[in-house]
Amino acid sequence: MVDRSANTIHFSDGLNYEMIDLGIAKIYEAIYKKSYEDIILDFSKCVLVFPFEMLRLCSYVLYEKSLNEKFDFVLNLPNKEELARLFNNSNWSYLLDPLHHTKSSFRGFRQLPAEQYHNDIELNALLNKILDLILSSFEELQRSDLAAIEWSLSEIMDNVLVHSESKIGGIVQMHSQHGSNKKVEIFVADAGIGIPESLKIKYPNEIDSLILLNAVKEGVTLNSAKYLDWKELTGHC
Repeated sequence: MVDRSANTIHFSDGLNYEMIDLGIAKIYEAIYKKSYEDIILDFSKCVLVFPFEMLRLCSYVLYEKSLNEKFDFVLNLPNKEELARLFNNSNWSYLLDPLHHTKSSFRGFRQLPAEQYHNDIELNALLNKILDLILSSFEELQRSDLAAIEWSLSEIMDNVLVHSESKIGGIVQMHSQHGSNKKVEIFVADAGIGIPESLKIKYPNEIDSLILLNAVKEGVTLNSAKYLDWKELTGHC
């Protein structure tokens, strides 16, 4: 559930994609329709969130602050202790409200807190961190096994810098699950115009899904492109 009272946006219960969208709409309303410059993000009654949704919210808040330094966001952490710890360890607290929360010092060998990158140097440093974390999480893997992951993740992260025109750069976060359902989840977010929109001039008659596929294929840039056949593609948030 999400609602607004004056300059406070209340996030309660469990939050899914639609609820975060509604929260972003409420923030927009408070800023541009009610002219508030100080926004309180109240998660005190929140009991469940996911990285995908939280990175979208972080991206939007960082975007608004990049537009106007007067905008001030204050975060009220969840009352649920475990969830408040997740906010801090995942670095969401710092990204949303750096004046009142410190940058995450979490150094687990299976997780990478959400971090911003603005250039190729920062991108490569984070990419190497992620690959090292994957290797340390799954002992059966070798670095050579990660070639496809390294290339595809590098392309997705680089597309943020090259295509999205994001004023905040990109944000990336990783966490892995073990036990019977071993998997690694990596989330990449930005606050830009989106890859399909940025390449419309080059592919004016293509559907968005094919434009997105072209954008992550090796050798395709804003200045040099070739036509590519359709394949299923999992993208970024």
